[in-house]
Amino acid sequence: MAQTVSYMADFETIVTEPTRVWLWALCPIQNYEDVTWGKDIQSFIEEISKYKYNKSKIYFHNLKFDGMFIVYYLLNSGQFEQILEGKLKPYTFTTLISRMGQWYQIKIKFKNTTVTIQDSLKKLPFSVRAMAGAFHLNMSKGDIDYAADRPIGYEPTELELDYIKRDIGIVAQCLGIQFGQGLTQMTIGADALKEYKDLIVKFRDNFPELLPEVDAFCRRAYKGGYCYCNPIHQGQVIDSEGQVFDVNSMYPWAMHDMPMPYGKPIYYIGEYKNDPDYPLFICHVEADFSLKPGCLPTVQVRNDKRFLEREYIRDSKGHIELYLTSVDLELFIDNYEIWDIHYLDGYKFRSTTKAFKMYIDKWMEVKKNNTGALRTLAKLMLNSLYGKFAKNADVTGKHPIMEDNRVKLEINSPEESSTNYVPVGCFITAWSRWNLINAAKACGDRFCYCDTDSIHIIGLEPVDGLNVHPTNLGAWKQELVFKRAKYLHTKCYIEEYINEEGETKLKVTVSGLPSVSRQYVTFDNFVPGAVYGGKLVQRSVVGGVILVPTEFTIKELPGTYDHHGDPVDPEGEPY
Repeated sequence: MAQTVSYMADFETIVTEPTRVWLWALCPIQNYEDVTWGKDIQSFIEEISKYKYNKSKIYFHNLKFDGMFIVYYLLNSGQFEQILEGKLKPYTFTTLISRMGQWYQIKIKFKNTTVTIQDSLKKLPFSVRAMAGAFHLNMSKGDIDYAADRPIGYEPTELELDYIKRDIGIVAQCLGIQFGQGLTQMTIGADALKEYKDLIVKFRDNFPELLPEVDAFCRRAYKGGYCYCNPIHQGQVIDSEGQVFDVNSMYPWAMHDMPMPYGKPIYYIGEYKNDPDYPLFICHVEADFSLKPGCLPTVQVRNDKRFLEREYIRDSKGHIELYLTSVDLELFIDNYEIWDIHYLDGYKFRSTTKAFKMYIDKWMEVKKNNTGALRTLAKLMLNSLYGKFAKNADVTGKHPIMEDNRVKLEINSPEESSTNYVPVGCFITAWSRWNLINAAKACGDRFCYCDTDSIHIIGLEPVDGLNVHPTNLGAWKQELVFKRAKYLHTKCYIEEYINEEGETKLKVTVSGLPSVSRQYVTFDNFVPGAVYGGKLVQRSVVGGVILVPTEFTIKELPGTYDHHGDPVDPEGEPY
């Protein structure tokens, strides 16, 4: 019998169309210096077809890129057949790709060998360069000229071989550390859920699988992190000192300290009536409301043409339907004048603050008492569990096809899977929004911006009621002191600060703007409509995929407000 070993692999590819692999490398996870390499995709496929790779897992860091070359070869080979259902037979393959185009797995069966190719990015959500620093490795990422001329048969230089060996070596070491901790699932989220289930044993006793209609009802109350730009400072240069505070592990704090739902919920009609045995609830209401003066908008609605999907509503413009956790209902009542409300129905839940204590305590202890690799793993495990509870029943994915000699993705037949327990996801994010919004309100007009677990405020004076501590779970840690700042809209701002060496630096936070483009941002050119170069987008071409240079434009955000808090109706596309 062949011994099962996991491997790390990488491709270097031509950056123009038609593209191809000009260098590949492969090493065992536990022996990253034992490198096998070759010069084209065919020799890679021939290598992994050898029996020594039977039942092995081969990882690529960002399978969405490298996997396109593998799939292009398999679909064009005339030898392999793609299987959408059923078991693999010799010279067939299957893929696991989400509806959103996230690549998880390619499984290939050769004559006598079956290999599973997976995405290490789903295990380690870092760039290779950042990973080396986060895990404190004695190896750093190198650099090469990606666009150099490399004709068929090109012999890689020692520098190029060293570059690809570093790439696979860094990720192999980090995966090896994960595997050494028993974290061997396909994703870090699956690792977290498996460990949690092992800790509490009777998972389904506490978190039963809900009926589809109950899951669908509760899922309407599942919202993400709160991200808001205060209109009285929006678009203005704040030419004074300020502070940025981050919560130490916001979601783990909510899971550890705040009441969480569990058990089989009970349906009720009308308004929730106080029930000590079932103190948490998700309610369905119709309401007409507008924002109170000096308060923050907390409500978003979906599939309503009157509002943008990401807009926080200041005026409902009549009655609208809302699904709110009991925590979100409290925020709603605190921040809005409610002119009329009808409580329609809901589900109520038992409550506990003990469900996640053992899990959070374990990994907080690891985080506090370690640096480098173990601390990084602890942070991943602390932040990766909550999302698994909100897993959707609809797991319909996509599969690759050839169209015009390019790989395209086509939707699969509908597919459903079991859910976990979405009410937990609803309340974890609800308590986090409650914490963040109340902290932002406590800052008054000093509040400039917030996003999920951070607040940005003017002035260096303490904020009454803000629990500040550098490490305590759920406390606010001072992350940055800025000298001046500018906030355009959500996930789009800059802050100037002085680093430990006394140098003036500009921190640029713009969603979708690559790090290489941030060097072009200044206070003067950081305005709606600004265009920056350096962005790359992935394009399917003959041979596989290439990264095509494009420009990034900062767009207006319709539905924003001017510095007086009055509505603005800007032209342009949604951000």
